[in-house]
Formats: sequence, C-alpha cells, structure tokens
Amino acid sequence: MLQLSPRVALITLPLPPDMNVSEAEFATQAGPLLAPMALLPMKPDQGGRVLLLVRQQPGLAAGGQLRLALAHAALAAFTLHPTAQAAELLGTDSPAALLTLLHFIANRALGSLRARADAELAATCHALAMAAALPATPPLAICGSALALWPLPPASGTQSAYLLTPERIASAASRSGQALLLERGPSDAMLLLPGATAPMRLGAATSATPALAEMLGRQGEAGALYRVGLAELAQANNADPRAARQLRAMAALTPTESPKVMADPQRPVGGALEQAVDDHGGGLFLRGWLRDPLELIESVHLRSAFQEEVLPAALRHSLPRPDVTKSFHQAPHGAASPRPGFVAWLPEATRLPQAQWTMRLTLRTGEKLDLLAPPGLLPPHQARDAMLSAVPVNALTESMLDDCIVPAISRVHAAFLAGRSAPEVVRIGTPAAKPAVSVVVPLYRNLRFVRFQVGHFARDPGMRDAELIYVLD
Repeated sequence: MLQLSPRVALITLPLPPDMNVSEAEFATQAGPLLAPMALLPMKPDQGGRVLLLVRQQPGLAAGGQLRLALAHAALAAFTLHPTAQAAELLGTDSPAALLTLLHFIANRALGSLRARADAELAATCHALAMAAALPATPPLAICGSALALWPLPPASGTQSAYLLTPERIASAASRSGQALLLERGPSDAMLLLPGATAPMRLGAATSATPALAEMLGRQGEAGALYRVGLAELAQANNADPRAARQLRAMAALTPTESPKVMADPQRPVGGALEQAVDDHGGGLFLRGWLRDPLELIESVHLRSAFQEEVLPAALRHSLPRPDVTKSFHQAPHGAASPRPGFVAWLPEATRLPQAQWTMRLTLRTGEKLDLLAPPGLLPPHQARDAMLSAVPVNALTESMLDDCIVPAISRVHAAFLAGRSAPEVVRIGTPAAKPAVSVVVPLYRNLRFVRFQVGHFARDPGMRDAELIYVLD
C-alpha cells in the first residue's frame, strides 16, 4: 500500500490483471470499504498488476486485512504492507508504467475522488513524476507575461492531459492538438500526456524563445505557430482572464485595413458597416446602412476570425439616413428605402475579440460582397462616445433605446468607470459642521469664473451654513 496523502491510498491487489473485479466488494476489519474507489488493471508490460485507488478510511493501515468478494463469494484476503516506492507497488520501474499510473490518479483526483484541493496528493505525484520525467522542454512561444505555448508530441491526444505541480493537479486541453497553452512558471511543472513514454517536464523560456505576437503576418512555420497559438488562446479565453487580455492585445496589434463600403450608385446593391464597436463586456454595437431596391440580398452574416453569425434579426432597428437617400436619389437601379440605416447590439459577439469586423452580403446569384468596418477595439470613453453619437436624437425610438443603445452604453460606461482612479479630495478652510445645504458646481475644466463666483458667495449670508463642492472633471 502506498500512502499518496493523508486522504488517498493506492493498493496493489494480488490478482490476475484479466480477472473482472469491477463488481467486487471490498471490506476491512472496520467494515465495507466505502466509495469512491477506482480500479486500474496494468498491462503485462507495465507490471501486470491490479491497483486500487481509494479514500483513506478506518481499517486501511499497515498490518490490516483487506477482503475481496465477488457475487457474495469470498475471493481473497491479504495483509496491507506499506511501501514508499511506486516501483515496488507496480512491480516495475518503467517510466511508461508510472505515467499510466499518474494519469489514472490525476483523472480520478479531479473526478470521483474530488481531491482537486489535496496539495499533499499533488506533491506526492509530482515527486514520483520527477523521478521518471524527460529532460525539460522549453516553450515554443511566450504569450504575454503569464502564459506560454508548449509543443505536444504527435498523437498525444488533446482532451485528457493533466498538469502536475508540487501544489496542484489540473486538467489541460488543446484545441489544436499541436500545442498546449499553460501558465509560465517554475520549470518543475509536469505534463501527463496519454500515449507518451514518460512525464513531460515543462522548462523555462530562454532568451531565444519568441513572443507569439512577433509571428503575426509571417509565413511558413512561424505563421503556422501563430495560428496554433491563436486557437489555444481562443479556447482559454472564457476561463482564463490572462488569455482574454492577451487575445485582446493581439487583436489590437493586428494591422487594420481601410474600411470597405459599396457606395457606387451604378450598382444595384449598396451598403456600409460604419461602426462595429466592442462594448468591453462581450458584446458588439453595430451601425450602418443597406440599399437593396431589387431585393437581391439573400442573407447577411457578421464575420470575424473566430465566428460567423446570421444578422437579419439583429438589423430590425432601422433609421432614416438623409445622406444615403440623397446619394442614391437618381440611381439607375432604384433609390434607397426611406429608412436604409440600421443599428444593432449583439450581446455575446465579442467573447473572442476582433480588431475589425466584416459584414458579408450573399446575393441570390451566389455572389458574396464584404463590407469591412473601421477598427472597433476602442478605449471605453471613445467607444461610449461613438455609440452615443450613432443615432440622431430625432431618429431614436423606445425599442431602439431598450434593445441597443442603453445596454451597450451601460457596459462600456461601466468599463470606463472601472478604469478611473479614485478622485482626489482637497478641503479648503473649515467646513460647516452641519451644512444646511450642499452646493455642487461642476467645472468642466473651466476655472475662469471660479474667482468671481467665490467672491459673490463670500458676500452672501446664506452661504455661511452651506457646503460648497467644486467638481473638476
């Protein structure tokens, strides 16, 4: 028996590995062995033993008896002997056998055993892995200050890898199947990969390790690695704020293109996506116009590097655009509609950030036309101002405010407020102990009238019991 932690034990069962003991009942002198527990039959080339992983409980101690029964018929009873070596428990010192065992423990620790927070278990498993680990593997690329990208061996699988450190056991998954995005840290972290020959040790970055952002726009292997890194960041975006920040930074660094519109009166279809602004809360605010007098547009999609979604339902808030109406007044295929403009808010569109968005028009002929918006990753105050000025006051409707304007601006204004520092308070003179009234004067950066105002206040007896508050924006 190997004590993995004060809460978890691993026991070798002296049984043939081909014996079906999945329904076996286990008991100690203290009574039936309580779940959860898990069995692992090892392959013949990995020791050929049957292992039992179980929570520590009364009766599981050195010198104690463990009894097995199948269909209420006694099979075996044996004495528990302590061991400190995994090789003695397995009957082999094969790194592949140890990797199979560690992978099994990690899987059950995060599952039925609910031992995710068992630091002693993680430390024991990490010490076992260190003894058989491969030489340290440096990362392929650095992804910001906190994350890095490590290579995956061929055919290692992507959905059942585990990260092992002296403090924790965690699951790790790859979207690309070629690399894994993990935290940059000390070089004692291990990766347990299915099909590998030994635990993989994650090494520290070197001076030659490139930054992923440096590979933007490159060809060949560097370009392929950039796409792999982008896929891994996209997968981690919702769960890891560090990945979200890195992905947003990389999106902002992506070279932007000139907006693409279709404003030629000689063409039967026209349009523009004038705003596609990130609301800093996962949503996207849109403004633009479409002209389709012959009803040639079959579908409208919003596209980015990560997604594509149908838009017709989101474009139901139309508004007049006198500039567009004037431009197409005498167009040969017909003028624009009375309300060619639109605004929309998509609350979940920017979970994966994008520097520029494309609106794709698919015509009934099969032709596809792309309208490219200006860059939409703006600082919160600029994004808020762009949304506020998107619709003329006389064109606003109650449903437009409720569905688009208010929720989008609420998010971006919250982001703006969150980024502000605490206000500085300067007290002048001795304030009234119990002011009868507070007079708040917003200055809006204009200080020219303050001297005259204070002069008048000083001569006003009614201001002697007042509190005067100047707010300088």
